Amino acid sequence: MKFQPDRSDVQTITGYGSGWIGVDTDKVYESIIIGSQGQRIAWQCSRFEDLTAAHFAQLAELDAEVVIFGSGLRNRF
Repeated sequence: MKFQPDRSDVQTITGYGSGWIGVDTDKVYESIIIGSQGQRIAWQCSRFEDLTAAHFAQLAELDAEVVIFGSGLRNRF
């Protein structure tokens, strides 16, 4: 049984690995916010230890329904 559409009109996460994420046919190597309307916004934080409330305020301004956050090789809270 197939659960995904044959074609998507929005950006799709197509893969990931150490230090990168696949977005459609591109490999992205920097921190990025990917929006459902085609946005790709640079997120000026490359290390978990450098996160501040301002980084999350930027996410809150987007009024997103879902945020998927990659924190590296291990889960962090």
